[in-house]
Amino acid sequence: MKVKKITFIIGIFFFCYYEVSAQEIRGGVELEYGFIDKVETEFQFQLRNCMRNNSHIINQGIVQTAIEYCPVQCLNISCAYRYTTGIKKDNENAGINNNIEGKHRITTDISFKIKDLFKDAKISNRIRYQFSVKERDTQKFYLRNKLKCEYKLAKKVSPYAALEPFYSIEKNCIKTFRLYIGGEFELLRNTIDIYIINELSSKNEQYSSYRIVGLSYKL
Repeated sequence: MKVKKITFIIGIFFFCYYEVSAQEIRGGVELEYGFIDKVETEFQFQLRNCMRNNSHIINQGIVQTAIEYCPVQCLNISCAYRYTTGIKKDNENAGINNNIEGKHRITTDISFKIKDLFKDAKISNRIRYQFSVKERDTQKFYLRNKLKCEYKLAKKVSPYAALEPFYSIEKNCIKTFRLYIGGEFELLRNTIDIYIINELSSKNEQYSSYRIVGLSYKL
């Protein structure tokens, strides 16, 4: 029990440290509803503060809806649509004027879950095909593979870690790596997901890192 408490305290410390140094902060709400057997719908609303836009206010909003089918216990198939709207800085005016920019995204996921592979541990793998397009911009296609390991630390606490590469179909290469570290906490029959994302991206043969901190309340 002492080890679990120490691990929890260390996790909270790292989250607070990254929240201070984060380049993007996210907060959202997720709602899931099963209307027929083996089929669920999901609605997600999220607000973001992207520091790279030199702003200290909320500058992005996201609405997403999805449908998920679970033919067997260890397999999920889902399809989702997301619309993102945000403020884009006008470079020609040195950031004085801001334009509202929209982005559409459609994804198809296949997820495999291996439960209780080890004691209190679960492993899952999600394969995602992603199509996205910004208004007045080019289309982008990605294949993403997210490998996640979750451990039940206590009755209501489940920390996890995940690794996800982004493979660009147009560029025929891996453009981005993401490392996720987070934890899910049960609260009033619902779940709070607190997470940190370290993102490494390549552009013009140069690499840059990006830090994201987020919180999601799942109903």
